[in-house]
Amino acid sequence: MSVEDFNLKAFFEQYGIVSFAKVIFNTSTGKSRGFGFVHMSKRTEGLEAIKALNGAVIDGKAMTVVQATEYVVNKNGNAW
Repeated sequence: MSVEDFNLKAFFEQYGIVSFAKVIFNTSTGKSRGFGFVHMSKRTEGLEAIKALNGAVIDGKAMTVVQATEYVVNKNGNAW
């Protein structure tokens, strides 16, 4: 089984309302790149989902669930 957007959404919905869930796929192969993004409608629900699901197994693989950080580009164009 390959995880799709709706699977990811359902996995997180047990902790609150999911406003967005997206699994990222390789455009050449069509296979999952092994990560995705989920946005919960309430910050508290998101934090609870992070706490509960970090390390949980989905599709036979342990997930790493963390809060997204801002993508920063400095004046030289370098990003981190």
